[in-house]
Amino acid sequence: MNSWNGRVVPVSTATSTAGKPIVLPSYLVGVASGLAMAPDGRTVYASSGDTLTPISTATDKAGRPVIFAELVGGIVISKDGRTGYVSNLGSFTGPGKLFPVNLATGKILAPINLPGVAGWMLLTPDGKKLYVLQQLAHTVTAIRAATRTVVAEIKVGTSMAQGLAVTPDGRTVYVLNGAASLTPIRTATNRAGAPIPLTGLPTGVAFFRR
Repeated sequence: MNSWNGRVVPVSTATSTAGKPIVLPSYLVGVASGLAMAPDGRTVYASSGDTLTPISTATDKAGRPVIFAELVGGIVISKDGRTGYVSNLGSFTGPGKLFPVNLATGKILAPINLPGVAGWMLLTPDGKKLYVLQQLAHTVTAIRAATRTVVAEIKVGTSMAQGLAVTPDGRTVYVLNGAASLTPIRTATNRAGAPIPLTGLPTGVAFFRR
């Protein structure tokens, strides 16, 4: 669990108790940081302030941070655990950036340019595509993970988007629009379908298996 004051709190699910907070080397007051677990479960990565910090799940100790030249936001990790994708915090109006990071060496690779600042990010279950939602640009950027290249900019809605999720089979990404609708994107074609009307003002979307 990552807090607003630059601390990561480990919580035991067996005992439902919080452990000693892990202090991060950098943070921005009032802005929650990103957290992502490595596929092998041995390391948690926390993006906070201008740093990406590895934390050992065995010892709850923070390792040497990766330091960026600007403030960073969310993070997702590749399926093979070798690459972290870290978004810049920037301004809401963009443009934005996505920084690939070699997690073994801590080297920051050439940034991937985005039309706006990332609000949500996800990898498809097969790890081949990365989808990045820009809230105020009303677009989703599709990125080929193997080459780290943008393959499509997909327009979705006209209001501030509120969430992003992918189906368990990886065939469809759904974008929750602020105008109370859900836009499907086919991952095979990167084309948006007709929005699905919703009621109220939903703020999140997720999937589960029956």
